[in-house]
Amino acid sequence: METQAPDAYLHAGFWDTWGIWLALAAILLAVAAAVILLIRKKGRTAPAPLTPAQSAVRDITMLRETHPSLRQAAVDFSLILRKFLVGETKDPALYETQQEFNRRADALTALSTELQGPTRDLLDRMAVLKYEPDTPENDSMVNELADRTVQLINDIDAASRTTQEETDLIVKKPSARTNQR
Repeated sequence: METQAPDAYLHAGFWDTWGIWLALAAILLAVAAAVILLIRKKGRTAPAPLTPAQSAVRDITMLRETHPSLRQAAVDFSLILRKFLVGETKDPALYETQQEFNRRADALTALSTELQGPTRDLLDRMAVLKYEPDTPENDSMVNELADRTVQLINDIDAASRTTQEETDLIVKKPSARTNQR
């Protein structure tokens, strides 16, 4: 069987009659699609990025919903808190063991003294809970640990925002040399 060219199936003069209309329809369809896409993109606004504190609280909430064991919760909450501390205070807590962290004299110095104690206590508590046996009351302990971690993160975030606002209020005095020639 012989193969025929695709044009053999069309009537003679098809492209002369309908070609311009098909090209115009394709162009019109492309323009309409472009307009629709542009309108949709303009209508959407990108959500505001989460602050480090909001991101940490979201992670804790999501983890709590998975009902982890006490051991796993202590490990994960500690990791979330340490990541937050690294981002918020530039403290290298994420890269140290709890013993190294406790021995370092400059640990948490970026935090106010009121927050250093509770932060150390919570991290110490989590370090101990990593080795606790599983018991039926673990769910309540996981929830209590999550609540304490969220509260501490919110307190650190509020303190850092207050410090930043105070820093922003400092007005620089003009230099005495401005009138020199």
